[in-house]
Amino acid sequence: MFVSELDRPWIETPFLFQGFRITNQDEMSKLTEMCKFVIVDIEKSKIPITKGHVIASEPVVEIDVKKQPKPYTKTFEDEFESAKATYIESQEHVNKLFQDTRLGKNISMIEVTDTVSPLADSIFRNPDTLTLLSNIKAADEDLESHSINCCVLSLTFARHLGFDKSKTIELGIAALLHDIGEIQIPREILQRRNNLSTEEHKILQSHTTLGANMLSGIKGIPHSAISVAQHHHERSNESGYPDQLGSENIGLFTKIVSIIDIYDTLTAGQSNQAPLSCSDALKHMYDWRNSLFDAVIVEQFIQCLGIYPIGSAVELSTGELGVVISIPEKNRLSPNIMLIKNAKGQTYLPPRIANMALLNKAAKENDTEPLEISKVVVPESIDLDLRQYVLRELNVAQIA
Repeated sequence: MFVSELDRPWIETPFLFQGFRITNQDEMSKLTEMCKFVIVDIEKSKIPITKGHVIASEPVVEIDVKKQPKPYTKTFEDEFESAKATYIESQEHVNKLFQDTRLGKNISMIEVTDTVSPLADSIFRNPDTLTLLSNIKAADEDLESHSINCCVLSLTFARHLGFDKSKTIELGIAALLHDIGEIQIPREILQRRNNLSTEEHKILQSHTTLGANMLSGIKGIPHSAISVAQHHHERSNESGYPDQLGSENIGLFTKIVSIIDIYDTLTAGQSNQAPLSCSDALKHMYDWRNSLFDAVIVEQFIQCLGIYPIGSAVELSTGELGVVISIPEKNRLSPNIMLIKNAKGQTYLPPRIANMALLNKAAKENDTEPLEISKVVVPESIDLDLRQYVLRELNVAQIA
């Protein structure tokens, strides 16, 4: 039978999810010890049990691929300073939160919500600034940075999919905490994660269950955050872990965070693997859409980020090098680009911002060659710490 509700707070019981299936006498005995009565969902109890079947406690949200996101309420320029301050403050909050957790302190849902909510507010006004800051990686991305980046990208994607504010924040919380179990994994294993023994690999994989167990003890935690922590390494073709679930048994929030987790890992690089450009990472995601991930969600994620994702390092037809910093809502093929180096490789100080839409409109009127993106390049080819450069120079850049 499927138990949908207990006669006591689920957090006081050993059951991981409030909604769960009783499949054997041991589980029935444990339930009898904990509760005087429960509420049973008759319809879910009729669902046949398949391999690795899990009915995850995640929201059911209908995805309308034809629905357009709400228009921005602020321009990139108007939102930049506020979003930058919010991002820096969120880094401080998450660093403290994770450090406290390492010291054995309980996670405070108030602190988590106070971290995610301002990020969501900024993204609802204009997602480009925070997307830029999350896509331009630090030289050595740590667990905290990865968690914030996944949170920001999840919030941005939720906005694209038309989620309401409460569901957006709930997804952001799940994304922020999805890898919390890694706190309990030895640092040397995390640092060598692509060169591990079989036993060490099992220890690394245990971070999913460790994280779910940690979160299950937090008062007020959304059930979806526990589910995402437990299952974000599951794959549609049942090749993931820890339960080898298939696509039909993986929750929507888990599917979203799984894609974003891999995207951020690919663009940051890991151990002895060089980081990929945003575009190359999305190409890999597209190739995997029918085997590892949900095809509809992958395709929507690519639409959300665009052909030239914010944060992409690009070479222009003029020979100049720059970074995509924002994408106009109504002209997504003509992004705004921070020009960093001229055709001779000399650094612009201060940089200029090339508004491709305006420049090409003028080129058409004057019958001159349009400005085009020749190719996406790896950030290292620009030979600058792009993150520090953008944070330092963007507020003084001049519109071209």
